[in-house]
Amino acid sequence: MKTSLIRYRVADFLRESPPFDAIEPDDLLALAASGKVSFHESDEFVFRQGRATRACCWVIQQGTVEIIDESPTGPHLQDLLGAGDLLGLDGLLDRATYARSAKTTSDVILYALDAAAVKALWDRCPALAEFLASHASLRAHHEDPMSAASWLDAAGPPADFLADRLQLARPTQPLAQVLRQTTHRPATAIAVVDASGAALGVVTERELRAHWADADADAGHAARTCAEVMSARHATAPPGRMAQQYLAQMLAQRVSHLVITPDGTSATPVQGLLSAADLSLLLGCNPVLLQQELLGARTPASWRLWLRQARALKAAAWTSEQAHDRVAELSSAWDRAFAEAVVRAALAHESTPEAPACCWLLFGSAGRSEAVDPARPEIGVIYRDPAAGRAAEVAAQVGRVEARIAQSLADCGLVPPRLSAHEQAMPRCGSQSQWRAYFDGVIASPVENDVYAARRLFDVQVLFGDADLAAALEEGIAQAMAASPHFIPILANDTLDHLPPMTFFQGLVIDADGAHTDTLDLGVTALVPLVDAARVYALAAGNLQAKTTLQRLDLAACTLPDEAEVFREASAAFRIVSRHATLAALKHPDGSPLIAPGQLSKLDQRLLKTSFLSIQTLLELTAQPSRWMRPR
Repeated sequence: MKTSLIRYRVADFLRESPPFDAIEPDDLLALAASGKVSFHESDEFVFRQGRATRACCWVIQQGTVEIIDESPTGPHLQDLLGAGDLLGLDGLLDRATYARSAKTTSDVILYALDAAAVKALWDRCPALAEFLASHASLRAHHEDPMSAASWLDAAGPPADFLADRLQLARPTQPLAQVLRQTTHRPATAIAVVDASGAALGVVTERELRAHWADADADAGHAARTCAEVMSARHATAPPGRMAQQYLAQMLAQRVSHLVITPDGTSATPVQGLLSAADLSLLLGCNPVLLQQELLGARTPASWRLWLRQARALKAAAWTSEQAHDRVAELSSAWDRAFAEAVVRAALAHESTPEAPACCWLLFGSAGRSEAVDPARPEIGVIYRDPAAGRAAEVAAQVGRVEARIAQSLADCGLVPPRLSAHEQAMPRCGSQSQWRAYFDGVIASPVENDVYAARRLFDVQVLFGDADLAAALEEGIAQAMAASPHFIPILANDTLDHLPPMTFFQGLVIDADGAHTDTLDLGVTALVPLVDAARVYALAAGNLQAKTTLQRLDLAACTLPDEAEVFREASAAFRIVSRHATLAALKHPDGSPLIAPGQLSKLDQRLLKTSFLSIQTLLELTAQPSRWMRPR
């Protein structure tokens, strides 16, 4: 009777804490019956690092336990656990020895659960398996197919749907005949094909309407053929893709129609014609139209409206960190369209045909396609060295455009990135010679020229303009880095300027020095160190084409295979932190990515805690270039 009562009491306690709250009552009762209750006095080790694991794990019923890394340099506190927390999962995860030690800091009551009994529930309770795995690996969580679905997860259009809506025309066919053809079968576009059925171009509904109006005014227009009005620039794609994959292609190529062919090229017969309007029926929204509106708008009033809509769609798509890559792709397309429109609107005020060729650029988070809404993009320009005597005139012209861009961004209500005074003072606009001299100086003398403040300028991508100017600058940067062996070690050392917190405990954020607060800025404490470290590895490899943090971490994993697991875990951490930071920024009045641990679920707290540990591991590796940096 006494044993039975204890079993029910243990089951009642477990039911109050994730992941046990997801277990069926009968299974939970059986699990509670498999365990034992143990009491530990303060300053007692529950288990020791390097010792053989036991066939059980523990749940803390009462008291506090420290998780300690007993490294050769001395013990380091890594986590602080309290009532409801799990410890000693190493045996459950098939490890031979404990990776860390567990020491009580007060009188503690533990429930020891049989490892075999817990494992038996994994298949029947995915929430339990996910929670336990999150203690060991972030990648297992990222690859979990059971993540919540969003509007981006819509299936692609069926083949028979595309075939049923497809309308074809020959290049010699008169427009008047095509118009009659669409009277009974409306179409958003018509594919113009050759004798083999391969696509030659596309005639959109807008073009058909325009030429119908022209025909009313001028009889000569009615005789025009499809070849005369079709758009020969068309994009092709294969059948059978998800809706999001077609969307990504439309956004990247800035088209509103995709010609569907068996092999995704123009060499095979047309099987379907997918429009942005068709895609919107599957997705429940029209991201392609939103991109077009952002790109075409020229006033802050319009931009504000479309940016609000973009943010709402992004927030709805961020159902889990598994959605990170798709949301980032979507967000980048909209952000680039908006930034380009702002620059073109500013340029419209200048009428100087003798202005030198230029290339407009995005820096910082926008340059990495990783802007956390609602921060405004950092926009700059590189222009060809002006003719003798015109340097001041051109600089003044660029300055006026830069001022108009800044005013437009402010009028859109976008707050500037939170930068230090030194970071704000970094140049964003200049001639070829000015940019080259600047980077040569920073790379040759990184300490004297404050390389840490300048690091954002190494995160750059072309917005629009003469891309050869940006390519030449990147080539110059690579040459300067090759000639400066001390540049990378100094940049690597600077990654320690921002460190993640140690843990969450009882709704508080605990730093390594014991300081605590009830809120956490994920941008400064988690995203910045990840971004800074990933940049170091890309630049160390001399690779300026890897723009995003994930691309840079993938590059590092390939370049340094012995440390690949560190980079893969860091990539998973980046996705997890990015989601929480973005959703927090969307809710905060000034766009700050602030979170309150006490408001997070137990699983989210665990995932972030494991992310912090992964970030710390990455930083420790990065700060020791002798371990990974190869001689040039």
